Amino acid sequence: MRLRWLLPLGWLLASTTPSHGADVDAPFLWKVAGGGTTHYLLGSMHLMPGSAYPLPASIERAYAQTRGLILETDPAALEAPELQARMVDAGVTGRGLLREIDAELYARVRRQAEASDLPPTVCDRFKAWFCALSLTLYEFQRAGMEPRFGLDQHFYRRALADRRTVSWLEEADTQFQLFSNMDAKISAQFLASSLDDLSQEQWKPRALLEVWRNNDSPALAALLVSTKDEFPQTYARLLADRNRAWMHTLVDRLQGRTPQLVVVGAAHLVGPDSVVAMLQGHGLTAQRVDPTP
Repeated sequence: MRLRWLLPLGWLLASTTPSHGADVDAPFLWKVAGGGTTHYLLGSMHLMPGSAYPLPASIERAYAQTRGLILETDPAALEAPELQARMVDAGVTGRGLLREIDAELYARVRRQAEASDLPPTVCDRFKAWFCALSLTLYEFQRAGMEPRFGLDQHFYRRALADRRTVSWLEEADTQFQLFSNMDAKISAQFLASSLDDLSQEQWKPRALLEVWRNNDSPALAALLVSTKDEFPQTYARLLADRNRAWMHTLVDRLQGRTPQLVVVGAAHLVGPDSVVAMLQGHGLTAQRVDPTP
């Protein structure tokens, strides 16, 4: 169901030839007028290859024209050993994965593990949601994508070096609880959707990166519609409900006088349940930034 676009906790080119930036100059970039200034919304991939840099000129201009950075959550808190240990502890099941999901889904897990050159029993100790994150993260990293090259981490490091204000839309513990508090049904849905993606060429790492590089928001929007239709509860939990919860904080910041660069997963900015759509209900209009001729 392609919700990997959303997840710092769960998010390439195999070629060694650098790409020297995206093919389109303004991938997943919007501007918003508020508080007498201009802010920018940037759709991120949380794991990217080093070859994605340098970034397109329009993204660099957006950073240069802003003075504050807003992320989904606090990167330092996500990387804290304590939270990572809690994540692993929460992902372990005493019953075993086979007792948490049906036999057909378990067989799919084993097939994906083997396809990734992992032991077929690699997920046996874990809950379905943790298995989904683990298999996805491993496959993306195997394809050469790293969290340190994700747009969130990139601009976080730059903002700290430039002594800019950095804030976020939800606490790291809130993201932790998105997964740790998943009930068995939604957890199994999340695993099934992740396996769907990993088995389809058009949603493997190379293809997903090209969607971002080519600014192909219609492809991502269509993908999210199919996700919403097939797995509405998981879609709501990981996307629509979070966008709604962010609105109070985000609107307040975008009505301020300090120009902000907002960097969130690309799927948060596309479709009828997106941040872009919800901002309109609060009197703020987001306009796509056109590629430079």
